[in-house]
Amino acid sequence: MNPIAKEIVSYFGSGTMTEEEIIKHYGVGHLGGGNSGRYPWGSGKDDYQHSIDFLGRIEKLRKEGWKENAENIKKDFGMSMTDFRHEKTLCENERRLSQIKRVENLKEQGLNNSQIAKEMKMNESSVRSLLDAEAKRNTLQAKETAEFLKQRVTKDKMIEVGKDTERDVNGLNISRNKLDTALYLLESQGYGIYPNRIPNVTNPNHQITQLVLCDKDIKPKDGQKVPQEIYQYDKIKTLSEYISRDGGKTFEKKFYYPESMDSSRVKILLKDEKGLDGLTGGDKDGLVELRRGVPDLDLGNSRYSQVRILVDGKKYIKGMAVYSDNVPDGYDLVFNTSKSSYDKALKDIKKDPENPFGSAIKDIDQGGQYWYDSVTGKRLQSKAESPNAKLGLINKRADEGDWTEWKDTLPSQFLSKQTTYMAKKQLDLAKAYKEAEFDEYKSLTQPTIKKYYLENFAGKCDKAAVDLKAASLPGQKYHVIIPVNTLGEKEVYAPQYKSEVK
Repeated sequence: MNPIAKEIVSYFGSGTMTEEEIIKHYGVGHLGGGNSGRYPWGSGKDDYQHSIDFLGRIEKLRKEGWKENAENIKKDFGMSMTDFRHEKTLCENERRLSQIKRVENLKEQGLNNSQIAKEMKMNESSVRSLLDAEAKRNTLQAKETAEFLKQRVTKDKMIEVGKDTERDVNGLNISRNKLDTALYLLESQGYGIYPNRIPNVTNPNHQITQLVLCDKDIKPKDGQKVPQEIYQYDKIKTLSEYISRDGGKTFEKKFYYPESMDSSRVKILLKDEKGLDGLTGGDKDGLVELRRGVPDLDLGNSRYSQVRILVDGKKYIKGMAVYSDNVPDGYDLVFNTSKSSYDKALKDIKKDPENPFGSAIKDIDQGGQYWYDSVTGKRLQSKAESPNAKLGLINKRADEGDWTEWKDTLPSQFLSKQTTYMAKKQLDLAKAYKEAEFDEYKSLTQPTIKKYYLENFAGKCDKAAVDLKAASLPGQKYHVIIPVNTLGEKEVYAPQYKSEVK
């Protein structure tokens, strides 16, 4: 029984009536005398009106000259225009799904489109539209988005669903209207959505607005407008690790544990070993050469990328990947290294199920990982696109063009090769920046907010102590150096700089 019918049953008390019995008792006017919640209004001879929902009332009013504006919506439905539109969208989806189901059933009975159109009293183009798979997916999107949110909030209890949740860099990649409609549906099912204000640390006079979706067991108490749990900022989760590629019907994680490559496909070129181009592994240390056209070793639209590739589930390759015509027969990848033994050429993975490489990989929506069809070899937009979807072997740390956007800091690898004076100077600057940030957090007066930001700051300090990054040098920029054997010893390919001729 659909939700509208369930609500009508509740008005009649017993809860045992069938939808057909409800229709017999229904009549023309609205039931219950109230104008809130889901509206079981409308009746008539058309097939759809037997679903007895909100749209019947709207259609009746429009025939009487009713206009859909804020004043009339408030007067006749007791709703805001925003809620009215969400309700109407959900009801239109319900009606369309009901029509789709009936058309599909008639199709299974052997009727052609013309016969179905006659049976359902609609034109043939409408039947074709109802049978369109893409149209059906679009109709289901708000409901599927709501189901996804329900699963997450059941697990995490509180989720941030406010501004830019749907579309920012870490967003779900769906429209705000789609997200709001899904949230409206959840709210009608008893889930709470509450606003929350957090002072901006860098500007105490400005507050950041949160919108928090809460599980059913988190409710306001003792006359309060919002649950006090939403002020426990560290317990509010985000949806930043998920994305939808089909408008909200399905959602997937942005990062998956890497697929492993069999070592039999890898040719390791050691320090003094020569490759097909006559250069040794030492000459091209860190270069990962990929055979062209291999589906699970695809760089997408990039000519080069900094990658991590898991090997035999225990080791991984770390380097700059490019396509190459110098991959020997029987192999799909050549890894060039300055190491002199095979045992030391590859790195051991970290004991971390979320980060086996010990460094951040770009999210799947940013091209850090990708899916491909294991039968056709075609690169896919999402895992849901094919039952034969398989994760590619490429895990991108950075991509072509990313280095110009790197933060101006100095990593420990660079510092270790500089003079003690220079390293100390840049580290002292980094320390001074951190101390200034710490003083700013200490000056906060609201205890809960102060605790939240200080705990985040402590976590950043722990990470900084491991990474050991110093303050940048004046005019500092990052670039990638890739060996090109056709260039002379005094030449470099750098199209972003002006050529100097001597």
